[in-house]
Amino acid sequence: MSNNDREEIVLGGALAITNEWWALGNLRYDIEEEQTITDGLGLRYQDDCFKIDVTYQRSFIKDQDIEPDQRFLVNFALKYLGTYSVATEAFGTFGADGSDFNE
Repeated sequence: MSNNDREEIVLGGALAITNEWWALGNLRYDIEEEQTITDGLGLRYQDDCFKIDVTYQRSFIKDQDIEPDQRFLVNFALKYLGTYSVATEAFGTFGADGSDFNE
């Protein structure tokens, strides 16, 4: 298999708790390596004006300079206007474009 080929399973879902509150989950699994790549759990609030997701995400990848990590993701969207996202980890904060604020 070449470096560009992958065999993965990607799952994601949302379960309505009430009309406004949702439980979120996701999983990315590498079939060839038989390991979880990422997984996450979250909570969503959504009404007629906006949506906000707060998700805890774990990465299990360890390769060269990439280490496993854990982070919280926040995604805020005003319906029909746009979205803003931010991610944090134990040692820093990342902007909506993925840039590291600590650099």
